[in-house]
Amino acid sequence: MNVFITVVFDDERDREVLRRLRAEPKGERAEVIRQALREHYGRPGVTLDDVYRLLVELRKMGVQANATVEIEPGEPEDLADALDTLGTT
Repeated sequence: MNVFITVVFDDERDREVLRRLRAEPKGERAEVIRQALREHYGRPGVTLDDVYRLLVELRKMGVQANATVEIEPGEPEDLADALDTLGTT
């Protein structure tokens, strides 16, 4: 049985989401949305991978993101250094 749910997007606030969905073939858009929801609900919060992917996307869009990472006890210094340089190259 199929269940239909209407989702409304705001053309300003959801511009990036709409751009990405429009780039998908029409027959695959619903699956892309379902997969994104599954991934979102399967995680307890933001991961380092989420941050990295966002920075990569921002870089592709020409946005430079600068951040400083404070090293916590036991955190490898090379990891903090790598995080510090993500948005600067």
